[in-house]
Amino acid sequence: MPSTPEMYLSDVSRSSVRERGITMVELVITMAVMAVIMAAVTPLFTLLSRSFTNLEAGSVLPAGTQKALNRIQNRLGESRRLFENTTIGAAYLAKLPALPRTPVGWGQLPTINPGMALSTHSAVFVSSAVGNSLCFASTYAPNLLTNVGTVGTTVRVDSFMFNYYFISENTSVVVNGKPSLELWEWHSIPYADYQQLSLMTPARSSSTALALRNQYGVTFAWDSSADVPASAFYVLSTTGGVVAAPTHVIQTATDPKLRSANMIQVISGAASGGFKFGVSRNGFPQSHQVPIYGYNSSASDFPGGLEIMIVGPSSSRQVFVRLVVTAQGNFKGLLSYENVVLLSARDLY
Repeated sequence: MPSTPEMYLSDVSRSSVRERGITMVELVITMAVMAVIMAAVTPLFTLLSRSFTNLEAGSVLPAGTQKALNRIQNRLGESRRLFENTTIGAAYLAKLPALPRTPVGWGQLPTINPGMALSTHSAVFVSSAVGNSLCFASTYAPNLLTNVGTVGTTVRVDSFMFNYYFISENTSVVVNGKPSLELWEWHSIPYADYQQLSLMTPARSSSTALALRNQYGVTFAWDSSADVPASAFYVLSTTGGVVAAPTHVIQTATDPKLRSANMIQVISGAASGGFKFGVSRNGFPQSHQVPIYGYNSSASDFPGGLEIMIVGPSSSRQVFVRLVVTAQGNFKGLLSYENVVLLSARDLY
């Protein structure tokens, strides 16, 4: 029978084995030993990968959540007016524009309770005062205007910005079988202090309004004392007028540094198999209970892993924030991380 290429290769392989002094039995034994070694080493590699993922999550997530809370603290340190879960707060929220991400339907502002304790064991603790979003106006950079009306005249006008922190679902990432929850921030353009403009003479107010437009690009003013948003906003016209704007919609910031974004940004998978994470949902089987402070019923996802309370007098509000995030990866179960901060804020308007 003529030789085929397959027979030739087979003869060469057997010849090669014989030349190296290795019998077929030895080759089979060697392959069997290697299989045993691989079977023994693979679980070790899996265990190491899980350990690295666990360590990575435990390193980057606490740092990422703390960074987010630090940014909120910086804004709250310049607060002017806090909005709460009342008709006034709801009216101001309704003045916000279309946001880049939709807040969850069960989002709620906290109710300010000056005398409330922050301990659930206290007789003066009120669970219904807890919220899971935050909206307030804070001071922005002052506007130092030169040559206002006449050469050499300098005027200072303060300005404000609106800030909104809320939870949004990300359906493209699933944690424990549900869409992940993200903590988002939104900021407005600066608004001139209407109260300062209203105390000026008509001529000075007009020249100042023009200077705000021309020197700083500020085109709107806000009356921080107004409880009805329809009477709180004004347009700084090109002719120097300060004109009421009852239908005004609060404008989104144009400064790239103030762009809306998911606040918890971490690098996952740099030293491990990676993991998914998000703000915790109620009842996740993890080491940190969610919720602790906010009232929860089985019919609602409120409040989730973001619980906010506001107590204390208006001159020195105390804003308590509890943030819990959940991570899921190639490790067993769910990992959770908690950050708790107590922030100071003014609420004088």
